[in-house]
Amino acid sequence: MNLILALLITWTPLITDATENVGLDIKEVYYNISDENLNVKVEFSNFFKDEFTSCSTWIDTDRNRGTGVLINDIGADYYILVYYWMEDETLTTHADLYRYSEGWNFVQSLDVHDTQNGFWYSIPCDLLKSSEIYLVFKTWHMGEEDFAPNSGNVSISLPQLEVWNIYDSNDNGKIEDDELIDAIMDWLNGKLSDLELINVILKWLTS
Repeated sequence: MNLILALLITWTPLITDATENVGLDIKEVYYNISDENLNVKVEFSNFFKDEFTSCSTWIDTDRNRGTGVLINDIGADYYILVYYWMEDETLTTHADLYRYSEGWNFVQSLDVHDTQNGFWYSIPCDLLKSSEIYLVFKTWHMGEEDFAPNSGNVSISLPQLEVWNIYDSNDNGKIEDDELIDAIMDWLNGKLSDLELINVILKWLTS
């Protein structure tokens, strides 16, 4: 069923990586944006999975290498870890989202699906709070690493968010009182228009 889902999605090429003699070698990366989700598919030239293997997606949402954790040339403030875990004698695939704020903090688990040569996962675009993101992919297996791209980064444009998403600092889909105050302070300082503040207030009223 997961293979059928992957075939039904129209994938856009993002990275083609040269073959390298490493533990888990990234071959190609694709993406798709549908139903307010960012879908990412990673394929490997030598795909295998075990409990000593992982693949991470490092994401810079503010496009500032001075914030978050430096990897290649981006300052990653989110990362997605795809890993494999033995459950009831079955090796299962997992994907977890983390956000950087004085260290890495777990946000939530994501939908992830196996494919013939790798996996694909989905993440709601509004979790990333950005109209454009920079990405770097990295695998790990028994101390061996592979980066894609090997240097620099790739970018993806995301759908424009409603303003209130920017102030939803705890990612609960609501605007709390302190988050509303942050928006009001930005409005008072000329960083937010009247209509943008109204968008935040309306979300606060329904939260």
